[in-house]
Amino acid sequence: MADKHKFTRASSKFPICIILMIDGSGSMCEGYQGRNDVTKMDVVTAIVNDLIEVLNSNSENKEDALSARYILGIISYGDGHVRNVVSKKYGSALGDISHIGYQTGVRKPRWTACAGSLEKATELTWIEHDDLFIGGGTPMNLAFREVKKLLIKDVVKIKQLNILGKSPIPLIVNITDGEPTDGDAHESDPFKATFNEMQQLLGECLFGVKTNKPWIPIICNVYVSDKVGGKPLVFPNATPMPKVLENDEYGKWLFEISHLLPVEMRNQAHKITGVNEPEPIAFIWDVSASKLLDLIVFMSETTKPDAIKPDR
Repeated sequence: MADKHKFTRASSKFPICIILMIDGSGSMCEGYQGRNDVTKMDVVTAIVNDLIEVLNSNSENKEDALSARYILGIISYGDGHVRNVVSKKYGSALGDISHIGYQTGVRKPRWTACAGSLEKATELTWIEHDDLFIGGGTPMNLAFREVKKLLIKDVVKIKQLNILGKSPIPLIVNITDGEPTDGDAHESDPFKATFNEMQQLLGECLFGVKTNKPWIPIICNVYVSDKVGGKPLVFPNATPMPKVLENDEYGKWLFEISHLLPVEMRNQAHKITGVNEPEPIAFIWDVSASKLLDLIVFMSETTKPDAIKPDR
Protein backbone atom coordinates (compact mmCIF):
# COMPACT_ATOMS: atom_id res chain seq x y z
CA MET A 1 0.00 0.00 0.00
CA ALA A 2 1.55 3.30 -1.10
CA ASP A 3 1.09 5.70 1.82
CA LYS A 4 3.79 8.30 1.19
CA HIS A 5 1.63 10.77 -0.78
CA LYS A 6 -0.25 13.50 1.02
CA PHE A 7 -4.02 13.39 1.03
CA THR A 8 -5.41 15.00 -2.15
CA ARG A 9 -8.99 16.00 -2.86
CA ALA A 10 -10.41 16.74 -6.28
CA SER A 11 -10.22 20.42 -7.27
CA SER A 12 -11.08 22.50 -10.32
CA LYS A 13 -7.38 22.53 -11.17
CA PHE A 14 -7.03 18.77 -10.72
CA PRO A 15 -10.48 17.18 -11.18
CA ILE A 16 -11.37 13.54 -10.72
CA CYS A 17 -12.81 11.27 -13.39
CA ILE A 18 -15.79 9.20 -12.21
CA ILE A 19 -16.99 6.43 -14.51
CA LEU A 20 -20.34 4.89 -13.63
CA MET A 21 -20.86 1.38 -14.99
CA ILE A 22 -24.60 0.79 -14.81
CA ASP A 23 -26.29 -2.57 -15.24
CA GLY A 24 -29.10 -1.93 -17.73
CA SER A 25 -30.29 -5.57 -17.92
CA GLY A 26 -33.87 -6.77 -17.66
CA SER A 27 -33.71 -7.60 -13.94
CA MET A 28 -33.07 -3.94 -13.13
CA CYS A 29 -36.76 -3.32 -13.77
CA GLU A 30 -37.68 -5.45 -10.75
CA GLY A 31 -38.87 -3.77 -7.54
CA TYR A 32 -36.30 -2.04 -5.34
CA GLN A 33 -35.89 -3.45 -1.81
CA GLY A 34 -39.24 -5.25 -2.01
CA ARG A 35 -41.22 -2.21 -3.19
CA ASN A 36 -43.75 -2.34 -6.03
CA ASP A 37 -43.84 1.39 -6.81
CA VAL A 38 -40.16 1.89 -7.71
CA THR A 39 -37.68 -0.29 -9.61
CA LYS A 40 -33.94 -0.71 -9.22
CA MET A 41 -33.45 1.23 -12.46
CA ASP A 42 -35.64 4.07 -11.16
CA VAL A 43 -33.35 4.31 -8.14
CA VAL A 44 -30.13 4.23 -10.18
CA THR A 45 -31.53 6.88 -12.53
CA ALA A 46 -32.41 9.00 -9.50
CA ILE A 47 -28.89 8.63 -8.10
CA VAL A 48 -27.26 9.67 -11.40
CA ASN A 49 -29.47 12.77 -11.67
CA ASP A 50 -29.05 13.62 -8.00
CA LEU A 51 -25.29 13.27 -8.37
CA ILE A 52 -25.19 15.70 -11.30
CA GLU A 53 -27.41 18.12 -9.39
CA VAL A 54 -25.33 17.92 -6.20
CA LEU A 55 -22.10 18.47 -8.13
CA ASN A 56 -23.64 21.53 -9.81
CA SER A 57 -24.98 22.89 -6.53
CA ASN A 58 -22.27 25.46 -5.81
CA SER A 59 -21.32 26.42 -9.36
CA GLU A 60 -21.42 30.09 -8.30
CA ASN A 61 -18.04 29.53 -6.60
CA LYS A 62 -15.94 30.81 -9.46
CA GLU A 63 -12.55 29.96 -7.98
CA ASP A 64 -13.18 26.29 -7.25
CA ALA A 65 -16.73 25.34 -8.21
CA LEU A 66 -17.73 21.84 -7.18
CA SER A 67 -18.97 21.23 -10.73
CA ALA A 68 -15.49 21.90 -12.12
CA ARG A 69 -13.94 19.15 -9.97
CA TYR A 70 -15.59 16.26 -11.80
CA ILE A 71 -15.32 14.59 -15.21
CA LEU A 72 -18.15 12.08 -15.65
CA GLY A 73 -18.47 8.96 -17.78
CA ILE A 74 -21.56 6.72 -17.82
CA ILE A 75 -21.52 3.27 -19.43
CA SER A 76 -24.78 1.30 -19.43
CA TYR A 77 -24.66 -2.39 -20.32
CA GLY A 78 -27.30 -4.98 -21.23
CA ASP A 79 -28.54 -7.37 -23.93
CA GLY A 80 -25.08 -8.05 -25.38
CA HIS A 81 -23.98 -4.46 -25.90
CA VAL A 82 -22.90 -1.29 -24.12
CA ARG A 83 -24.02 2.32 -24.41
CA ASN A 84 -21.94 5.42 -23.70
CA VAL A 85 -24.73 7.54 -22.22
CA VAL A 86 -22.72 10.76 -21.96
CA SER A 87 -21.60 10.49 -25.57
CA LYS A 88 -25.13 9.82 -26.77
CA LYS A 89 -26.62 12.71 -24.79
CA TYR A 90 -23.84 15.30 -24.94
CA GLY A 91 -21.63 14.35 -27.87
CA SER A 92 -18.38 13.54 -26.03
CA ALA A 93 -17.07 10.35 -24.46
CA LEU A 94 -16.63 12.07 -21.08
CA GLY A 95 -18.56 15.04 -19.73
CA ASP A 96 -17.33 17.93 -17.61
CA ILE A 97 -20.01 18.37 -14.94
CA SER A 98 -19.76 22.15 -15.30
CA HIS A 99 -20.71 21.77 -18.98
CA ILE A 100 -23.53 19.32 -18.25
CA GLY A 101 -24.74 22.09 -15.89
CA TYR A 102 -28.10 23.40 -14.83
CA GLN A 103 -28.79 24.87 -18.26
CA THR A 104 -29.08 21.40 -19.82
CA GLY A 105 -31.36 19.95 -17.14
CA VAL A 106 -35.13 19.75 -17.63
CA ARG A 107 -37.43 20.01 -14.62
CA LYS A 108 -39.82 17.06 -14.53
CA PRO A 109 -41.26 14.47 -12.09
CA ARG A 110 -38.74 11.79 -11.10
CA TRP A 111 -37.48 9.81 -8.14
CA THR A 112 -34.90 11.58 -5.97
CA ALA A 113 -32.91 10.78 -2.83
CA CYS A 114 -31.49 14.24 -2.18
CA ALA A 115 -33.80 14.88 0.79
CA GLY A 116 -32.47 11.80 2.59
CA SER A 117 -35.27 9.40 1.63
CA LEU A 118 -36.43 8.10 -1.73
CA GLU A 119 -39.40 10.12 -2.97
CA LYS A 120 -41.09 11.35 -6.15
CA ALA A 121 -40.70 15.06 -6.89
CA THR A 122 -40.34 17.53 -9.74
CA GLU A 123 -36.59 17.94 -10.13
CA LEU A 124 -33.99 18.84 -12.71
CA THR A 125 -33.36 15.82 -14.91
CA TRP A 126 -30.44 15.08 -17.20
CA ILE A 127 -30.56 11.29 -17.62
CA GLU A 128 -33.79 9.37 -18.29
CA HIS A 129 -34.68 5.81 -17.32
CA ASP A 130 -34.55 4.75 -20.97
CA ASP A 131 -31.08 6.25 -21.41
CA LEU A 132 -29.80 3.60 -18.99
CA PHE A 133 -32.16 0.65 -19.44
CA ILE A 134 -31.34 -1.79 -22.25
CA GLY A 135 -32.86 -5.11 -21.16
CA GLY A 136 -31.68 -8.68 -21.69
CA GLY A 137 -28.59 -10.14 -20.04
CA THR A 138 -25.63 -8.61 -18.19
CA PRO A 139 -22.55 -8.18 -20.45
CA MET A 140 -20.23 -6.95 -17.70
CA ASN A 141 -17.14 -8.30 -19.45
CA LEU A 142 -17.95 -6.09 -22.45
CA ALA A 143 -18.63 -3.14 -20.13
CA PHE A 144 -15.19 -3.37 -18.50
CA ARG A 145 -13.70 -3.51 -21.98
CA GLU A 146 -15.50 -0.26 -22.86
CA VAL A 147 -14.31 1.40 -19.65
CA LYS A 148 -10.76 0.36 -20.51
CA LYS A 149 -11.13 2.17 -23.85
CA LEU A 150 -12.31 5.29 -22.05
CA LEU A 151 -9.33 5.24 -19.73
CA ILE A 152 -6.60 4.58 -22.28
CA LYS A 153 -8.05 6.67 -25.13
CA ASP A 154 -10.04 9.51 -23.57
CA VAL A 155 -8.96 10.06 -19.96
CA VAL A 156 -5.30 10.32 -20.98
CA LYS A 157 -6.17 13.17 -23.38
CA ILE A 158 -7.30 15.40 -20.50
CA LYS A 159 -4.06 16.86 -19.13
CA GLN A 160 -5.32 17.82 -15.67
CA LEU A 161 -6.35 14.20 -15.03
CA ASN A 162 -2.79 12.97 -15.55
CA ILE A 163 -0.47 15.04 -13.38
CA LEU A 164 1.67 12.66 -11.31
CA GLY A 165 1.21 13.13 -7.58
CA LYS A 166 -1.49 15.78 -8.02
CA SER A 167 -4.37 14.36 -10.06
CA PRO A 168 -6.78 12.12 -8.12
CA ILE A 169 -6.91 8.59 -9.48
CA PRO A 170 -10.07 7.68 -11.46
CA LEU A 171 -13.01 6.10 -9.68
CA ILE A 172 -15.05 3.35 -11.37
CA VAL A 173 -18.40 2.59 -9.71
CA ASN A 174 -20.04 -0.58 -11.03
CA ILE A 175 -23.74 -0.70 -10.03
CA THR A 176 -25.32 -4.09 -10.72
CA ASP A 177 -27.87 -6.63 -9.48
CA GLY A 178 -27.03 -9.65 -11.62
CA GLU A 179 -24.12 -11.88 -12.47
CA PRO A 180 -22.21 -11.38 -15.75
CA THR A 181 -23.60 -13.36 -18.67
CA ASP A 182 -20.94 -12.86 -21.36
CA GLY A 183 -17.75 -14.78 -21.98
CA ASP A 184 -15.36 -14.07 -24.84
CA ALA A 185 -13.19 -15.83 -27.42
CA HIS A 186 -10.57 -16.69 -24.79
CA GLU A 187 -12.79 -17.64 -21.84
CA SER A 188 -16.36 -18.97 -22.00
CA ASP A 189 -17.02 -18.65 -18.26
CA PRO A 190 -18.56 -15.15 -17.72
CA PHE A 191 -17.08 -14.75 -14.22
CA LYS A 192 -13.55 -15.60 -15.35
CA ALA A 193 -13.87 -13.59 -18.58
CA THR A 194 -15.04 -10.50 -16.68
CA PHE A 195 -12.30 -10.85 -14.08
CA ASN A 196 -9.70 -11.23 -16.84
CA GLU A 197 -11.00 -8.12 -18.60
CA MET A 198 -10.85 -6.15 -15.37
CA GLN A 199 -7.26 -7.29 -14.79
CA GLN A 200 -6.35 -6.24 -18.33
CA LEU A 201 -7.92 -2.84 -17.64
CA LEU A 202 -5.79 -2.42 -14.52
CA GLY A 203 -2.64 -3.70 -16.19
CA GLU A 204 -2.94 -1.41 -19.21
CA CYS A 205 -3.70 1.60 -17.05
CA LEU A 206 -0.66 0.99 -14.88
CA PHE A 207 1.89 -0.33 -17.35
CA GLY A 208 0.45 0.21 -20.85
CA VAL A 209 2.58 1.86 -23.53
CA LYS A 210 -0.40 3.94 -24.65
CA THR A 211 -1.04 5.42 -21.22
CA ASN A 212 2.40 5.44 -19.56
CA LYS A 213 0.65 6.61 -16.37
CA PRO A 214 1.59 5.40 -12.87
CA TRP A 215 -1.97 5.15 -11.60
CA ILE A 216 -4.71 2.57 -11.60
CA PRO A 217 -8.38 3.30 -10.93
CA ILE A 218 -10.27 2.37 -7.80
CA ILE A 219 -13.02 -0.11 -8.64
CA CYS A 220 -16.03 0.00 -6.34
CA ASN A 221 -18.82 -2.54 -6.80
CA VAL A 222 -22.34 -1.71 -5.68
CA TYR A 223 -24.54 -4.78 -5.33
CA VAL A 224 -28.21 -3.83 -5.79
CA SER A 225 -29.82 -7.02 -4.50
CA ASP A 226 -32.25 -8.09 -1.80
CA LYS A 227 -31.69 -11.83 -2.08
CA VAL A 228 -28.86 -12.31 0.42
CA GLY A 229 -30.76 -10.74 3.34
CA GLY A 230 -29.22 -9.41 6.52
CA LYS A 231 -27.58 -6.12 7.45
CA PRO A 232 -26.45 -3.85 4.57
CA LEU A 233 -22.71 -3.75 3.92
CA VAL A 234 -20.75 -0.54 3.51
CA PHE A 235 -17.00 -1.00 2.96
CA PRO A 236 -16.69 -4.33 4.84
CA ASN A 237 -13.34 -5.73 5.91
CA ALA A 238 -11.28 -7.70 3.37
CA THR A 239 -11.02 -10.76 5.65
CA PRO A 240 -12.85 -12.70 6.73
CA MET A 241 -15.57 -12.50 4.10
CA PRO A 242 -18.88 -11.21 5.53
CA LYS A 243 -21.10 -14.17 6.41
CA VAL A 244 -24.05 -12.60 4.64
CA LEU A 245 -22.28 -13.25 1.30
CA GLU A 246 -21.21 -16.85 1.94
CA ASN A 247 -24.20 -18.39 0.13
CA ASP A 248 -24.39 -15.79 -2.64
CA GLU A 249 -21.91 -16.73 -5.37
CA TYR A 250 -22.26 -13.46 -7.25
CA GLY A 251 -22.14 -11.18 -4.20
CA LYS A 252 -19.04 -13.04 -3.02
CA TRP A 253 -17.40 -12.64 -6.43
CA LEU A 254 -18.14 -8.91 -6.56
CA PHE A 255 -16.68 -8.53 -3.08
CA GLU A 256 -13.51 -10.36 -4.12
CA ILE A 257 -12.85 -8.18 -7.19
CA SER A 258 -13.43 -4.88 -5.35
CA HIS A 259 -10.43 -2.78 -4.31
CA LEU A 260 -9.08 -1.96 -0.90
CA LEU A 261 -9.90 1.59 0.14
CA PRO A 262 -6.86 3.90 0.17
CA VAL A 263 -5.56 4.73 3.65
CA GLU A 264 -6.84 8.31 3.75
CA MET A 265 -10.21 7.19 2.45
CA ARG A 266 -10.48 4.71 5.33
CA ASN A 267 -10.31 7.54 7.84
CA GLN A 268 -13.00 9.48 6.01
CA ALA A 269 -15.14 6.34 5.64
CA HIS A 270 -15.02 5.79 9.37
CA LYS A 271 -16.20 9.36 10.03
CA ILE A 272 -19.08 9.19 7.56
CA THR A 273 -20.23 5.57 7.77
CA GLY A 274 -18.97 4.41 11.15
CA VAL A 275 -16.90 1.69 9.47
CA ASN A 276 -13.61 1.12 11.25
CA GLU A 277 -12.14 -1.98 9.62
CA PRO A 278 -8.37 -2.47 9.16
CA GLU A 279 -8.76 -3.43 5.47
CA PRO A 280 -12.08 -2.01 4.18
CA ILE A 281 -13.13 -2.99 0.67
CA ALA A 282 -14.77 -0.66 -1.89
CA PHE A 283 -17.90 -2.82 -1.87
CA ILE A 284 -21.43 -1.65 -1.05
CA TRP A 285 -24.55 -3.80 -0.71
CA ASP A 286 -28.18 -2.92 -0.13
CA VAL A 287 -27.69 0.62 1.19
CA SER A 288 -30.42 3.22 0.79
CA ALA A 289 -30.45 5.40 -2.32
CA SER A 290 -29.59 8.54 -0.35
CA LYS A 291 -26.70 6.77 1.38
CA LEU A 292 -25.36 5.53 -1.95
CA LEU A 293 -25.43 9.06 -3.34
CA ASP A 294 -23.54 10.33 -0.30
CA LEU A 295 -20.96 7.56 -0.63
CA ILE A 296 -20.28 8.23 -4.32
CA VAL A 297 -19.72 11.91 -3.63
CA PHE A 298 -17.60 11.09 -0.56
CA MET A 299 -15.44 8.58 -2.47
CA SER A 300 -14.82 10.97 -5.33
CA GLU A 301 -13.78 13.73 -2.91
CA THR A 302 -11.29 11.56 -1.06
CA THR A 303 -9.39 9.61 -3.71
CA LYS A 304 -5.70 10.30 -4.16
CA PRO A 305 -2.84 9.18 -6.46
CA ASP A 306 -0.93 5.92 -6.06
CA ALA A 307 -3.24 4.65 -3.34
CA ILE A 308 -3.85 0.99 -4.14
CA LYS A 309 -1.94 -2.07 -5.18
CA PRO A 310 -2.24 -3.29 -8.80
CA ASP A 311 -2.63 -6.92 -7.78
CA ARG A 312 -6.05 -6.64 -6.15
